[in-house]
Amino acid sequence: MSVAQAKYAVLMTRATSSTAGPAFAWVDGPDAQAGVPGTDGVVLPGRSIAILDIPSLALATGAANVRFDMAVGESTARRRGDPASIEIRIDLGGVGPTGAPLSTSRYLVHPAGQRPLTALGIALGVERQLGLRGEAVPPGIHTPEALIDPAYAAKRMAKIGATFVDAPGDTDPAASR
Repeated sequence: MSVAQAKYAVLMTRATSSTAGPAFAWVDGPDAQAGVPGTDGVVLPGRSIAILDIPSLALATGAANVRFDMAVGESTARRRGDPASIEIRIDLGGVGPTGAPLSTSRYLVHPAGQRPLTALGIALGVERQLGLRGEAVPPGIHTPEALIDPAYAAKRMAKIGATFVDAPGDTDPAASR
């Protein structure tokens, strides 16, 4: 492991559960390479990267595997001749209450790119920290997903022009409700 990997070992890109809790493992080399499909099916070469959301999501949900793959390239909108946009593909898999396997895939798309989504995320976090939505947050370190109601965040994303789009091959018909 390089010095850089050691410094950022807390930002692991894959989480696996064990009886002692989640264990994080560094993903590198060929295992870190990924194809990231756009909404039009064009697959861009990407790489699994370490961001704070990985351990946060794993610990908050108990998910056995959390991975963030990123590709930078021409978006679907740009290939159509429209301005560059952002497409975030979200793949979820697991088991339902009856033990049956479930999976769903969606895209979060914003026609103006990442900036409006980042700005909204900051605004929602500040709004919550100041107690403008719900009670004021006690002193301490808090992650956004622990403070912001997901349904409220999705509603606000839609208000600023973001859309959720079913990914081709989605296997969870109930998820499109």
